[in-house]
Amino acid sequence: MTDNLPITHSIIDSKSLSNLVSYNWSFPGPIHCELLNRGMNDVYLIRDGSNRFYACRVWRSGFRSENNIIFETELLAFLNSKNINIPFPLESQNKSLYMEINAPEGKRYFSIFSWVDGNVFGSKPDIDKSYKLGAELAKIHEVMINFAPTVSREIDMKVRLETEISYLLKMNTHRIDDLKWYQSAVNIMINKLDELNSKKIPYGVVHGDFHLYNAFFNDKKITIMDFDNCGKYYLIFDICSFIWANDYVGIDQKISESFLKGYNSVRNLNDSELSLLNFFYALKELSFLCGFAANVNSVGHTPLLSPNLDWFSEKTKLNFKKAGLI
Repeated sequence: MTDNLPITHSIIDSKSLSNLVSYNWSFPGPIHCELLNRGMNDVYLIRDGSNRFYACRVWRSGFRSENNIIFETELLAFLNSKNINIPFPLESQNKSLYMEINAPEGKRYFSIFSWVDGNVFGSKPDIDKSYKLGAELAKIHEVMINFAPTVSREIDMKVRLETEISYLLKMNTHRIDDLKWYQSAVNIMINKLDELNSKKIPYGVVHGDFHLYNAFFNDKKITIMDFDNCGKYYLIFDICSFIWANDYVGIDQKISESFLKGYNSVRNLNDSELSLLNFFYALKELSFLCGFAANVNSVGHTPLLSPNLDWFSEKTKLNFKKAGLI
């Protein structure tokens, strides 16, 4: 057959990208560019003629709306102005924080960010650093109260689950019991989310995917990475995301306990939040699984999904029970 098949996730040529960066950013040349890694988005290393490094993120086509990207880049610029250590976006010569690329699969966007050095927390987590990381997240939550974006970005877990469950069901068509369980789990979760609207749960801008591999330590400085999932949601979701990720990769529970203590040293969790820790933990797990299924044909079976489908089926049921959902 000679039919042209559709492209889901192309790789942008690094030489062409370096030319684009050279033309639109006032970096000293020559500009060197190389692909660092592929994932939900692609990340390139940029090195200018003065041997200064930058990171270039190229968003996958259709994965984020332009408003999502505006929100994130404005948020990072805001956090940088408040002396929060994050990889901040660098303006192009026309004062833009991002640019558009026409790729075979459709429109893509890219931004240039400051380079981050240091050791990822997840490579060697310890109790002291975990405490500091918890305090840093609480500080960021409080700073983001004053963030005034030009666009909105609300995280709607109900819509996300309703949209992505179909992909999870397709992944489990050979597992009849799991088909019934996951459909039931999403229905239960959506009904519970409806009940939360009247509860007094602190709400604001969140990181959206806070975990042990999104924090770097360097000379006592903490840098928080990857705000790609940011938006407005319940603050407790960031905390439960961190705890869930620790459990997922088998980190000592004392690390999570220290993280909670650090967070509470800056912002005390209220009674509503404390009562819903298990619920948001279960929500994180289910949303992660649905999100993985929805994106598997663009990014593949990443190393994050090392457990098999049996493990996830048992784990989600266990955590729904802990949360009092079943």
